[in-house]
Amino acid sequence: MTAAPADASGREQQPRHRTARDISVVGKLDLGGFNAAVDVHGRYAYVSSFGNYPPPPPPGATPTGDPLRFCPSKGVRVVDLTNPKKPRKVATFADGASEPEVAHTWNETVSVRHVHTHWFHGDLAVVPFFSCGGPGTFEGFGLYDVTNPRKPRRLALVRIDNAVFGSQVLTLSVQHGRPYVYSTSSFYEVASSPHAVFGTDPSTWTTPGTPDLQIFDVSRPKAPKKVGQWGAWAKLGIKPIRDEQGVRRAGFVHTVRVERDIAYLSYFDNGTVMLDVRNPAAPRYLGRTHFESDEAGNAVFSASARGGRILVETDENFPAENLFSPYMSGPSEWAWGHTRIYDVSDKTHPRRLANLELPSTRAQPPGTDGPFYTPHWPTVRGNQLLLSYHAEGLVVADISHPAAPKVTYQWKSPRVADPYGFFSAGTPIRYLWGLDLYRQYVVTADLSGGLYVLNVPWR
Repeated sequence: MTAAPADASGREQQPRHRTARDISVVGKLDLGGFNAAVDVHGRYAYVSSFGNYPPPPPPGATPTGDPLRFCPSKGVRVVDLTNPKKPRKVATFADGASEPEVAHTWNETVSVRHVHTHWFHGDLAVVPFFSCGGPGTFEGFGLYDVTNPRKPRRLALVRIDNAVFGSQVLTLSVQHGRPYVYSTSSFYEVASSPHAVFGTDPSTWTTPGTPDLQIFDVSRPKAPKKVGQWGAWAKLGIKPIRDEQGVRRAGFVHTVRVERDIAYLSYFDNGTVMLDVRNPAAPRYLGRTHFESDEAGNAVFSASARGGRILVETDENFPAENLFSPYMSGPSEWAWGHTRIYDVSDKTHPRRLANLELPSTRAQPPGTDGPFYTPHWPTVRGNQLLLSYHAEGLVVADISHPAAPKVTYQWKSPRVADPYGFFSAGTPIRYLWGLDLYRQYVVTADLSGGLYVLNVPWR
């Protein structure tokens, strides 16, 4: 199946839709509700958990029920994939039940790497803690020894004070033999600023606070040391909330990935910012992607291909999203999100090659499979791009010709009712979140449906 040709700006790639019969479910494990990212290390999958604040009651109404019911604090579940047909949960850590210090938090991601330093030799996991329990809830990240995945052991908690929520998405990167944690805290530059207050006119803000990106040397995991930071307001003069041509723009770091000494910061309406982090103590700005004035923006995840010469950026958009949050952009574009492909051979001047869209991308209404139809976690294997596309399930595209991506396979997870009623009150939905690779398999997690091991035909 071939996508329609792009125009000169690469803005109109719209592949025809078909459902592949070639992706098969090899194994499945029910993990309960609110699953999020998946990180595979060795023969184990580490599955993080989602949570959220309860939606406010209508004006004049009295709140009912448990205000924390949407914040189950499930932590990270460790799944043994030795037999892909029968994945087994063997441990849980960073959860509110076993660690009261981190109760009322959720963990959008988890990152596991092998580390060998003077102080630690084994497998190290880093887990972000994002508050969903109100004032006093722990915010920051934790380091865990998972050398024995069946018996994780906490080594340290790192508090990030004065952030909006804490540490949202992070990654553990081993560079030149030293492990570093790259932690993101959305809107940290505003929340910690002495002269910037949410709800006031951003044009009056004068002093940036602590940058959204914080970098820690964790060579000694029991005593992490902050070594670097970076923020677009402090370094580029771009305020986190601003108006551009009558459009409200929000620039905050949602996600960070580090590959080949390049940090890719998914900076929402600031696009994907690329930093040279060969010296993590002194990140050096290279360049960033940009959006047109009629595009909603909202860069949330990224992946690189071809040795870092190609960048895949996923944008998480919500139609009429200015109603979703006053701090998110709200241009006229009605779209659920895009997958944008760039040539970043010269990172100082990224060049957009194509947009990848599905029929639901601009549909009004989008459909009945779930609340969101937006691309999420991009992963590249050779010339194959894999996307967890929320209600659209797993989408696989051939990017051997990056300017003309071709959707080759798609798999939709079964509809499952949200057990907490946050995204849907009793109506079964699809909500695929994270994915990673294990041998020849794709390991992915549905928000409420659990973990799936999939067999994908690789081209």
